[in-house]
Amino acid sequence: GQFTEALEATVVLIEKCESHFGVNHPVTASSYNNAAVMHKNLGDYDLSRECYRKALDVYGVIVGKDHANYAMALNNLGNLDRAQSSSL
Repeated sequence: GQFTEALEATVVLIEKCESHFGVNHPVTASSYNNAAVMHKNLGDYDLSRECYRKALDVYGVIVGKDHANYAMALNNLGNLDRAQSSSL
């Protein structure tokens, strides 16, 4: 349904962000985070985790680990772990 369509659009967005802004840019990190949300909602926890980690890596480089965006991505990763453990 809609999550699949949203994920497809997000994948295109990531490609455009990487080519226009580069990998180490806040918009690219936000796109990774959005893709992670879509993967999580579709139950693909491994790809979700991979995207959250990419967002964390980028945020860590460009804004640092004390920034709110880094904390948000880390919180999202923690919520993924909680959702995954409760679905076992």
